[in-house]
Amino acid sequence: MPREASFYPPARLGRRTYFPLGVVLLSATLALYLAGADLPGMERLRRVPNYDLFTGLAMAAYLLAQLMMPFLRATGAVPHRQLVRAHKLLGALGPAFLVVHAGRLGYGYLSALSAVFLLSMALGLVNHETMGMKGRVPAFVWMVAHVALSVALVALASVHAYVALSYE
Repeated sequence: MPREASFYPPARLGRRTYFPLGVVLLSATLALYLAGADLPGMERLRRVPNYDLFTGLAMAAYLLAQLMMPFLRATGAVPHRQLVRAHKLLGALGPAFLVVHAGRLGYGYLSALSAVFLLSMALGLVNHETMGMKGRVPAFVWMVAHVALSVALVALASVHAYVALSYE
């Protein structure tokens, strides 16, 4: 009997997958941004009409998917381990979403938005599993910091969406 298709990654996609993937993508993103470079062909692609709008919608869907996970966990609709695996894997892919949407870090609040996005993603990589943190206090501090960055990210992304759509 075939298994039912699922959005959630299989158990074999654990720390060995999301951590190196996240480190490589984060490092590559930082290298691109700090060098002022861009991926081949992206400059031409960004000139396509409504490119910013569609990639912005993809970023919004990405953020919404990440933010829905704690609520799905609270309802018990999806097993906790599946949600955590999906959250970590999606988080590791974050820099790719950012590079496709934004060719540079930006100025003013856009640089803050990029920095908060990348810091939240980096903090997600250095969690209790990958760093071997023991005890409740480090886990609590880590969770508060990660959630605080996520809330700041949503606030800055909302301002960005409002400004971008208002001045199109």
